[in-house]
Amino acid sequence: MPVVAAKWPYAFRNKIDELRLAFPTIKKWMKIHKIKTVAIVHDAKDAVSRALGTMVLPGVSKNGAFRS
Repeated sequence: MPVVAAKWPYAFRNKIDELRLAFPTIKKWMKIHKIKTVAIVHDAKDAVSRALGTMVLPGVSKNGAFRS
């Protein structure tokens, strides 16, 4: 356990949820660069990358942010 967190039995992670961040970011990026389709590439060995590549970004695609 890191020394900074040794006093507490819990952890705090200050970050934005990928799903909330992905939709508006991808839409704006695609509009600026005039992109029509994308390929989703991820690291299958890393849990976070695998979740983003197989669940989060395909879900964003189905919601109309982009066509993959």
